[in-house]
Amino acid sequence: MLKLSLFILSLLLINIVNSHSFMSCVNFDFEKNECAAYPRNWRFQTVQGDGYLYQRGKFTKPGPTPLGQACGPAQTRLNPVTNQYSQKYPMGQFHQGQKISPQWPARNHATQPRAGTVSFYLSRKMTFDDLSDNTQDEFFQHQISSNPFGNCTKYYENTNNATCTATITIPDVEDGLYTLQWFWEFNPQEYYMTCADIYISKNVNPNLWSLNDNRQVNQQQETHQEERHQEEKHQHQQEHQSEYQREREQQEEYEKQRQRQQAEIDKSKQQQQERQRQLQKEYAEKQKSKSSDLVNEQQQSVNSINQLSSNGRQILYGNGQFGNFMKNRSYGKHSNRLLGNKQVREFVANGDNVLFLYCQNAGCLGKSKYSRIEFDLDGNAYDPSKLIFKLYTPDLKEEVSKVYVQGNKLILNLLESKSDKYNGFMVTSRDYRNQIPFTFSEISLVE
Repeated sequence: MLKLSLFILSLLLINIVNSHSFMSCVNFDFEKNECAAYPRNWRFQTVQGDGYLYQRGKFTKPGPTPLGQACGPAQTRLNPVTNQYSQKYPMGQFHQGQKISPQWPARNHATQPRAGTVSFYLSRKMTFDDLSDNTQDEFFQHQISSNPFGNCTKYYENTNNATCTATITIPDVEDGLYTLQWFWEFNPQEYYMTCADIYISKNVNPNLWSLNDNRQVNQQQETHQEERHQEEKHQHQQEHQSEYQREREQQEEYEKQRQRQQAEIDKSKQQQQERQRQLQKEYAEKQKSKSSDLVNEQQQSVNSINQLSSNGRQILYGNGQFGNFMKNRSYGKHSNRLLGNKQVREFVANGDNVLFLYCQNAGCLGKSKYSRIEFDLDGNAYDPSKLIFKLYTPDLKEEVSKVYVQGNKLILNLLESKSDKYNGFMVTSRDYRNQIPFTFSEISLVE
């Protein structure tokens, strides 16, 4: 139980650092191969990284709860909002009906069906000196587009930083300033948002920053306003530098916890391996003390198998490779290794790791041609009662088969089976909680 809890906590910690996404570009210019418009406060992302611009929100549609903000604390609106953009990271200017291409990083979710959708919402018309954004409920009233999250390029090369893109159309609204919200629904009631201010007009204005005030003010008022803006900017930067430091300290603490958890897992694994070796040793000793009746019964069954024809042998696995007679459809963790001077195949049967071979041609396991399936083992003692050997008929019905131990071989007698033909066979464990080691150097069909 401790191991499972530590593993789950470890996954949660990793997910906190690597799974979030956010809008990284408001409009990517494919002709110039560069981003032409950026989200609000993007300049801080170059210093503080991914953690700066996404805001994890907890909302229940159609309205938000008090647990989140529509644009997040990292994108708090300043007066004027143009101070949160620069020549290097400009605000977007678009005309009605224009198609733009927002982008976001995949963050390891490009191929996940549960990654959900990315929606785009538009605020009501804003002014440059508004100090608060729309509520999430207001954003929900004006949806522009909804797109699959995983429209990403070359995600197979880098699943974390692959670029995902959408194409949306600027709606036919009144000329003016608006806030565009990128809204990703990842899990039920788990959302991530990024905001960008955009100016929509039939004519592009090269002096966008001057539109925030149409009144005539004197030089003294302008100077006072600029000083106040600089003071707010400096305070905002200090707040986010402190926030960045807290995030760094939190990540360091996460790493320490992860290392402690890994140490506990390694210790538990070593104890489990030692226990497994002890169980194998105890089992080997018990095998020696089994009643003579059971030994005689098995010996009689083995003798009857030995009397079967052995003129031909079809190798299904040998020299570390599976042959072409049957398809290898095994799943779980398996590995080849060298035991002495021969290659062996080993896996731990626990319900998740299964050995499964399937006929290339239907009904290839016919009793008219083959009498048994032999597994050449690595010399360790095995209790076949803890493993399940299943045969599959052409109509996909399962049949649990009895196996016999003869020296270093496990033998499945096809002549004792119910059907005449089978399409494949499987080996797994009866008890999912215990790990049953199973290692073999060869599997063959004997005529």
